[in-house]
Amino acid sequence: MKKTALNRIASFNSILTLTILLLFYLHSQILNHFYTGYDVFALKLSYFVNAFLAAFIYTVLVLLKCRFNEQLGFFFMAGSFLKFAAFFIFIYPILNKDFELTRLEFSMFFIPYIFSLILETVFLIKVLNTKD
Repeated sequence: MKKTALNRIASFNSILTLTILLLFYLHSQILNHFYTGYDVFALKLSYFVNAFLAAFIYTVLVLLKCRFNEQLGFFFMAGSFLKFAAFFIFIYPILNKDFELTRLEFSMFFIPYIFSLILETVFLIKVLNTKD
């Protein structure tokens, strides 16, 4: 494995960790201020699952770049499918206890999902634009 790949992975993971923690803090503060009784565990789980899968998917794509450069888009799409599968397996049952998924509950998943997706996309564009 090349040193540049390790540097990219470490850089992405550190930026992802710092920004997802900041976003979690802001999101939880907003929820604490405007809503009572939201599921804190579901919020934490959602942020953890999205951050973990973003780090995993990015790492796999960087490692596969040399061998499967032309297929990286399909692997990226499979990673998005994996995130949605994780939502329906781990988070949706917690949020859907009352058989109703409110906008607030949906935002508890969607905000960290879309943030990690944007961050992954920006970093992967940089990887794809390099020749190493």
